[in-house]
Amino acid sequence: MATLTISADLIHKTYGAQLIGTLVATFLSGMNALQTVVYFRVYHNDIMKLKALVAVIWGLDIIHTAFLWSNLWLYLIINFGQVSDIGAVPK
Repeated sequence: MATLTISADLIHKTYGAQLIGTLVATFLSGMNALQTVVYFRVYHNDIMKLKALVAVIWGLDIIHTAFLWSNLWLYLIINFGQVSDIGAVPK
């Protein structure tokens, strides 16, 4: 099997974009959490279905953020320095 050679510039662009995207997504997730808390405090008289929808969306956003950080941890910490794992899909 041929070995994969990737320049350091490509590594910085790949992991840098992933890191910046995860940081932005985490910031937006925090804004979503703030809006959810404000919603539950201000609109406590809304129907239960709407409150449940807001709670489910908030939960899905938290799970999405956790998956983003889990993926980043896998590539930047566990597989640190393993260039051949850039194109690999985690199992």
